[in-house]
Amino acid sequence: MDVDDGEAKQAKAPTPVTIVTGFLGSGKTTLLKHILSGDHGKRIAVIQNELAAESGIEAPGTTGVTGPNGEVFADWVELANGCVCCSVRDDLVSALEVLVKREGFDNILIETTGLADPGPLASIFWLDDALDSALQLDAIVTVVDSKYCMQHLDEEKKPGEANECARQIAFADRIIMNKTDLVPAGDLEKLLQRVRSINPEAPLQQAEYSRVALEAIIGVGAFDMEQAASLLASHDREEAGVGAGEHGHGHGHSHEANGHGDCQICEQQDDEKRKLHARHGDRVGTVTMTIAGELDLQKVKEWLGNFLWEEQGRLGMETYRYKGLLSIHGEDRQYVLQGVHDTFELEPGPTKKPNSGAASKLVFIGKSLDDAFFKTQWKALVKQPA
Repeated sequence: MDVDDGEAKQAKAPTPVTIVTGFLGSGKTTLLKHILSGDHGKRIAVIQNELAAESGIEAPGTTGVTGPNGEVFADWVELANGCVCCSVRDDLVSALEVLVKREGFDNILIETTGLADPGPLASIFWLDDALDSALQLDAIVTVVDSKYCMQHLDEEKKPGEANECARQIAFADRIIMNKTDLVPAGDLEKLLQRVRSINPEAPLQQAEYSRVALEAIIGVGAFDMEQAASLLASHDREEAGVGAGEHGHGHGHSHEANGHGDCQICEQQDDEKRKLHARHGDRVGTVTMTIAGELDLQKVKEWLGNFLWEEQGRLGMETYRYKGLLSIHGEDRQYVLQGVHDTFELEPGPTKKPNSGAASKLVFIGKSLDDAFFKTQWKALVKQPA
């Protein structure tokens, strides 16, 4: 290979990857069928767990593709609009490596099985060096079956067992509330509030028959450092109300402080949310905090490693997604924290640290997360004057 060719390949922007998840029957495959048959001018590769009769996508010109280690993927389908679809049952990384070698794709979409935890799948793009350079995780999109979602969320689970439906909502960067035409208006409003109590951060869109604009799920940039920094910089949910996405479920009240400087109405709503989680067993929610002062970088790294890899299990917590914009002592730029399960990135971001009033903003989404614990722990990471 020519040196110039090598440099050109190295300089090429990575292909964005979208993970599409959702409970059984939510409409994931229908969504992908719309994309694969759409006249959008993009060349999109879709990787599904099952193809053929289940997806309803047929193409007589199907040919086998050999992977890097000799694996044969027999279910690759080239479609008329230039998109490609394949079925993968075992080695997803090998299938992705095949796509990387083929090049020319604008986007790659991966559909998970109905009960799959999207966390380990998302972690692949940080842990696999070869994929990390060629592909970039764009977003996790969760399709919700509005007719049966509440039923799934209310399922009784054994102690320590995760509610798959709640977990998939918690992981989402975008939420598609599908089949809203099958739910009475009052029940739909209750469901939207329940979904918001699990994940108030992700923009939410209502849909029928999984029909949404392509832009709603592609080009999100949820894991892009610059995009994450920009969103977190304008993130005032803790002070101004729960992020409403497209449905406006904010506080809707003025803040009346109690003797400790906290809003009494907000505290009452938080208590109600905790009771709701305990009653239904999903106990999945969000901790949002603003930490005044500059953080000690070494202490932050040690805390993340200790909590994510050792302590959270002992404490009965499970972290799904988290992100932060951190003001670090001795650094000119703010650091961006992004993570899935116990895999995270902490790197200098594009935004400069303010000259005065430095603070850090963080959002943790997971199961059984203790608000007071997180705030106390992170306040202890502030660099103290010598």
